[in-house]
Amino acid sequence: GREVVEEMNRVGIMVDVSHISDNTFYQVMEISKAPAIASHSSCRYFTPNWERNMNDDMIRMLAEKGGVIQINFGSSFISQKSKDLWKKMVQGTSMVMEFLILKMMSQERQSMIQ
Repeated sequence: GREVVEEMNRVGIMVDVSHISDNTFYQVMEISKAPAIASHSSCRYFTPNWERNMNDDMIRMLAEKGGVIQINFGSSFISQKSKDLWKKMVQGTSMVMEFLILKMMSQERQSMIQ
């Protein structure tokens, strides 16, 4: 495994850490000189008992090492409680985006007037 990660780094191939064991994830983070990607993962917080998904510590470490995660919100993987929370998060984000768009439009109008 170590040699594979090192060779991937050498030739410029991103290491994908989606659905690997926790132990393997931490080894990749230690070995890789380049940022890794979790191309199709979910958060364990939202998917109880799905060990293939990343825990909070893993997500933090991935970010600290410059990596990225694409979070999969497949409805069959998410508990009802998390779905309800997700709806609230989307509503809150939508309100913030609406506010920012209106603010930007207002600033644009101001600059056109001047």
